[in-house]
Amino acid sequence: TRMKSYDIYYNQLNSSNNATALMVASAIVVIGTMTALFNKNKTKNTSRPWPKVPGALPFIGNLHQIKGGPKKMSTTLEKWADLYSKETGCFEINIAGVPYVVVCNEERMKEVLIQRPFKVTRNKNFAVVGQTVLGSNLIIAEGDEWKMHRRMVAPSFNHSNIHDYLPHTKTVLRRLLQKWKRDSGATEAAGDDVVVPVAINNDIFSYATDVTALLTLGMDFDTLRGNKSIEAKSILTMSSRMPVRLLSPFAYWNIPFIGQHIDGMGRPLDRLVRSLMQIINFHEQESKNNRSNNKHSKDSNGGSTFVQKAIAQYHKESSTVHRNHLIGNMAGIFGAGVDTSMSTLCTVLQKLSEDETGLQHELYEEISNALPEDLGDVTLDDLQPERIPKLKSLLFEVLRCYPPFPFSSLQANDDIPFCGTTIEKGTRIFNLYH
Repeated sequence: TRMKSYDIYYNQLNSSNNATALMVASAIVVIGTMTALFNKNKTKNTSRPWPKVPGALPFIGNLHQIKGGPKKMSTTLEKWADLYSKETGCFEINIAGVPYVVVCNEERMKEVLIQRPFKVTRNKNFAVVGQTVLGSNLIIAEGDEWKMHRRMVAPSFNHSNIHDYLPHTKTVLRRLLQKWKRDSGATEAAGDDVVVPVAINNDIFSYATDVTALLTLGMDFDTLRGNKSIEAKSILTMSSRMPVRLLSPFAYWNIPFIGQHIDGMGRPLDRLVRSLMQIINFHEQESKNNRSNNKHSKDSNGGSTFVQKAIAQYHKESSTVHRNHLIGNMAGIFGAGVDTSMSTLCTVLQKLSEDETGLQHELYEEISNALPEDLGDVTLDDLQPERIPKLKSLLFEVLRCYPPFPFSSLQANDDIPFCGTTIEKGTRIFNLYH
């Protein structure tokens, strides 16, 4: 469900991807050759108790066995986990000359995560790629830099501020309900004996996009009702290119003049940065005017946005607004918010559609008793977990069994004990939430 929704949208992007992919693949193969030879020379002769996935080819490793490319990599990793990780809880793959240890069970993950955040950090490619695309932000930062971002971002998500975001969610939810009522009405008109399925993947993706854009950027993309947004298209384009950059052994995007354009990310990135800069300038000027008039900033939906809260936090600490940091956090939170919301909601609705135990009816009764009949009267207090325990349990189980991010990419910054042996400094690690 997650992947189908993404594919529908990615296929709507500019169709020059084949030539772009060929250029990127050629560069990766050439540089992968050099990387493989380098890694072969520097790898220590240590015996590792976990298996390696067979079929690796010189220079490209197991890359050719990953069906669907980087975007669907988790599917292949999960199949390999079933085949190769039963005894040790981990296995090893090779991507373009770079070995990765894939960790598959809780015991092994604890051995890795106990070393966070110093001896084990995120894969350095994650930070390098993230900073070249969006600049520094909370999602990719480590150490003191992470603390700085958290200090500026965290207050925007406390309880009182979440209350201010609720009107945006209601605005988009009304549009979604209207669309589904219209679609279901058209289905009923087809006749009692005719069943016309209505796919919800695109609607959930648009819902997550529109809500997150309003909360984070203060922009009403309204993709749910068919509006076209340059900013939304730019972010989708960048999201589709990121996995390729993350797995590339060579930072081809740093090639002077053409690097950012090899994979088609250059123009969308420029457009997005310009748009975000305009948003920041607008809200900073608005913040100054409101401080002069002692007003609290609200938008047309009656709610505040992340960018408004973040700018206010900067001014509260008498700090200069660092535009690059703010742009990075706006784009990072938007991208992560869309991905996690869309994935979780799609999976929840899929599981409900498959359920035969009466859970749908139980949830309907619970929500009907907990919430006011009119959506406009719903408050944050109505959504407290103790009032909707079954819905809370369903969401938690979906997040536990079908996490939005199927794996995380880490790296050992020092030799660490693992699986009865030692993982050497520099080893790349995938934590597979399998």
